[in-house]
Amino acid sequence: MRIAYIHYRETGSVYMDIEPNIIPLMEAARRKGCSGQALRNAIGRGDLNAIRIGRYTFIARDKDFEAYQVRLTGGRRHKKYQLRNQSD
Repeated sequence: MRIAYIHYRETGSVYMDIEPNIIPLMEAARRKGCSGQALRNAIGRGDLNAIRIGRYTFIARDKDFEAYQVRLTGGRRHKKYQLRNQSD
């Protein structure tokens, strides 16, 4: 089974067709409303299934992806936000 098809145009550009059951990492991040690094962390924890083709990472559109919720904890507060709230 092929997952991705790489096409070379006469102009020298390259584009890739992928199977509908996987999506690129950054597209998955856009759909979930988070960063690519947040999804990489989820892959590392084993929360999401992914495959790497060359330098590209693709996420499987399965029940784990559909059920995945972005964690809103962690990170640090922005300095401007802290200063603005301290003056109130």
